[in-house]
Amino acid sequence: MDIDMDMDMDMDRRWTARVPVTLHAALYYNGLGIIKCNTLDISLDGALVMTGRVILDQDAPLDIILCGYDKETTVNCRLKANVARLTSSGAGICFQDVSPENYRFLQSEMDSAANSNDYASKTVFTQS
Repeated sequence: MDIDMDMDMDMDRRWTARVPVTLHAALYYNGLGIIKCNTLDISLDGALVMTGRVILDQDAPLDIILCGYDKETTVNCRLKANVARLTSSGAGICFQDVSPENYRFLQSEMDSAANSNDYASKTVFTQS
C-alpha cells in the first residue's frame, strides 16, 4: 500500500469514539428555524442526529442544543456545528470549538451510556 492511500484511510477515521446515546436535541438551522430531533450517537467531536424528513445542506453551519439529565435536573448543552455528512434519515454533524463545560457534558453523557445496563449502549464503535 502506498503512502498516499494510507493517509487517505487515516483521514476517513474518526478522532474519537462514537457511543450510542439517544438525547433530545434542537437544531437552529438557517432558514428553517428550530428542528426538534434525537441523537443516535455522540462523540466528543460530533453527533448523528435523526431529522426525519427534514433535509439539511451539506457543510451548513448550525447550532445544536443537546438535552441531558443530571440526577433529576435537565442539563442543556449548546454547540456550534457543521453538517459533515447526510444520511437517509438525518445528518452527521461536527462540533466546532467545544468549550470545557460542553466537553464535560459530552463526556458525562457518553460515560453514563457506557455504564448503563443496556448492552447496546455499552458498544463503542468507530468508523473504519
